[in-house]
Amino acid sequence: TKFYYDNEKICREESCSLFKESDSKICVTECGPNQKVDENNACVDSCEGTQFIVEEEIEIKGDKRMIKKCISRTCHDYSSSYQFIYSSNNGKECLKSCHDGLYKIGNFCYDKCVTPNTFLDPSTPGCSNACPGTLNYYEELSDYPGIYICKNSCGDKFKYSISGKYKCLSECPSEANHIISGNECKQNCGTNEK
Repeated sequence: TKFYYDNEKICREESCSLFKESDSKICVTECGPNQKVDENNACVDSCEGTQFIVEEEIEIKGDKRMIKKCISRTCHDYSSSYQFIYSSNNGKECLKSCHDGLYKIGNFCYDKCVTPNTFLDPSTPGCSNACPGTLNYYEELSDYPGIYICKNSCGDKFKYSISGKYKCLSECPSEANHIISGNECKQNCGTNEK
């Protein structure tokens, strides 16, 4: 198959490192601003929803360039050097480390919140003033006081109800030191209990 480079309009019998768009036979030396590269080496505006984004070096006409590539495998399956996932407005990015301006929590990186008493939802980028309706538990991050991660449960920790959501704690607070049902902190035992 013959390809030509967009800016030269010369037909060439050589492999193409980067296509202008899907199903294209036009070779380009770079994608447009903010574009990614799909698994067929074509420039695309965004990755598919389930795909991850990796930064990778490719060689085009003797020059090495960094691209953002869409991958269908998980970050760590693609390369063991990718240890972290960062959900940004661009999609789910694979990172080797959480760079400045991000929180590192487990294998995830989150945008740093500028105000205290804010919440991080693991499914979306950014900070908010409350956990979404589907996540009824939250826990303060030990490395980041005043910042809370939203969760599905408290696990082995104690839970204390505040405004319809549960704060996960290592011990019950002094104002709610009665433990009910194994791990729920309450201000009193209730009318039927002694």
